[in-house]
Amino acid sequence: MADKKVLTVSLLSSGRIDTIERCLSSLTPLREGLDTEVIVVDTDAGHDPKVRQIVERFADKIIDFEWCNDFSAARNVGMSAASGEWFFYLDDDEWLIDSQALIDFLRLADGGNPSWVNLLVRNYFNDELSEFSDAWVTRLVRIQNGIRFVGRVHEYFDPLSGKPKAIMSVLGHTGYIFHSKEALDAHLKRNISLLEEAIKENPLELRFRHQLLQEYEASGNVEGQKRLCDDALSLLSKTKDVRLDPMRGLFFAAKLRIFRNAGDSGRELRFFEKNKRLLKHCGTVAGAYISLEAATLYVNSDDYEKAGSYVLSYMESYYKNKDDDSLISVQGLYFLADTYSNEMYSLACKMQREILIKRLENAKDSNSNAYDVEIAAERKLLYSQIMEKIEFLEKAGRNEDAHRMRAQLLKAMEGR
Repeated sequence: MADKKVLTVSLLSSGRIDTIERCLSSLTPLREGLDTEVIVVDTDAGHDPKVRQIVERFADKIIDFEWCNDFSAARNVGMSAASGEWFFYLDDDEWLIDSQALIDFLRLADGGNPSWVNLLVRNYFNDELSEFSDAWVTRLVRIQNGIRFVGRVHEYFDPLSGKPKAIMSVLGHTGYIFHSKEALDAHLKRNISLLEEAIKENPLELRFRHQLLQEYEASGNVEGQKRLCDDALSLLSKTKDVRLDPMRGLFFAAKLRIFRNAGDSGRELRFFEKNKRLLKHCGTVAGAYISLEAATLYVNSDDYEKAGSYVLSYMESYYKNKDDDSLISVQGLYFLADTYSNEMYSLACKMQREILIKRLENAKDSNSNAYDVEIAAERKLLYSQIMEKIEFLEKAGRNEDAHRMRAQLLKAMEGR
């Protein structure tokens, strides 16, 4: 019996002559650095002999697969043929941009390491590769009894247990570059059809609703997005399983986002206030996102006291969790992946400054039994001096120190 490999790399080949060689050649560092096998599952059944010739140059095993509108079925064929301790998968329109962190991890991996790993997938949107978005995706697992792919499209590993490892190896992906509206529409139609069928087969699987939410947004189906959010939140109201908190947070945040994108801040605020009790059951990342969204709503409503409380919650979460790639890779679903981005952090800082300025302008003695007018004036002067210090820190590039001082000032204003 042949020795067990360290790594099996499996990919689906669908006849993409323009990308297959780039994909397979990008695996060379893995093969040079680790005992690796490459399995290609050919869903195009070798229809293009030029593609087949390229595949034969690189692959250790080639498996012909008759396409059946089920990505998991094709993936599981490759997994069943794997002889590696670890299993890594990709598509023929993807390639490893940077594999060193992955190699380093697998060289040191032992029984005590996490059994599943998230990598960064960079989805490009133009041929120049200048426009893209990044998303954490589980692409590497330790092969164990019972693990398999689930889902007709946007397939995923199941079951997974324990906490993952997030590795900064980047996969490039050009599958979202469309050169015509017809091509985009066909892609969306395929995915939506498969996901709607998956939900009919398993209505309690929230992951399919999460994936369909993205497809509906891409296709402009706003009513479909609302319906998905309402249905998901209704299902989640029937359980107290804390493992589902990130999903609850996703659909809560998504409903707020739908109202915001429609310019309906009134309905967004009413929806938030009706459901804000859920905030403590939304997971860490979604909770931070929703807090910043709530702060924005209250600033726009001139309720600076409530706005200050929510923006402070976001900032505290930001500094505690911004560098926790493992947390973000698990809970940063869909648009929540940007929760701790520089853009959102800058928005929070700007909002925090605006809230402090407005509250200083409106400062007055609200409790004559506790403070007299003279003390209130002295307090306002002290707060103004602190604001000058904060501005000095920001100009000096000491943003974290400036945040801490703003946070202390907000807490003092709120009596916290």
